[in-house]
Amino acid sequence: LNRLRAAVWRFSQLLAASQPELNGMCLRALSEEVDRLTGAFGAMERIQATPLPFVYVAHVRTFLLLYLVLIALPVIAEWGAFALPGLCAMSWALLGIEA
Repeated sequence: LNRLRAAVWRFSQLLAASQPELNGMCLRALSEEVDRLTGAFGAMERIQATPLPFVYVAHVRTFLLLYLVLIALPVIAEWGAFALPGLCAMSWALLGIEA
């Protein structure tokens, strides 16, 4: 956020050199936008830091494993051992999202 404020400051200095009458209005508008972005960023950090309930995580994990087992049965029946690398890659990707 400090880099964003520094960029706004540099922009306002460039604007002041070219059109000094617009400097105050633009600086105030940019400052309000930076404040809004700061508030939104803080809200996103609070959401990110909120832990998921254990029951929800257990439910998602259970049904993800059930899905992976049940999707593997018809794929292996159709493609045989050739399907194993694809199924392993898909399982690795989906279980990696859950982690």
